[in-house]
Amino acid sequence: MQGFGHAHVLPEDDPDFEHYQPAFRRHFDHTERSCSPDEPPSGPLILIEAERIDYTEHRLQREGLAPRQYWTRPGR
Repeated sequence: MQGFGHAHVLPEDDPDFEHYQPAFRRHFDHTERSCSPDEPPSGPLILIEAERIDYTEHRLQREGLAPRQYWTRPGR
C-alpha cells in the first residue's frame, strides 16, 4: 500500500494525540525495539490525511479482481 497526502506531526502534548494514538500498532513497533508490548508508546505520531491510496495485491486476481486498487478522496 502506498499513501499520498499531507502529513502532520502530532507531539504527545497535542490535543488530538489521544484521539489518534489507539490506531498506532505499537506491538509491532515495540517488538522491533525489544520493548514490552504492555509499555505505553512514547514520542510523536505522524498523521497522514490521505488524498490517494494505491493498493497492490496480485492474489486479488484469483478472485477476479484487479491486482491494483486505487482510492482517491472524493471531491479531488
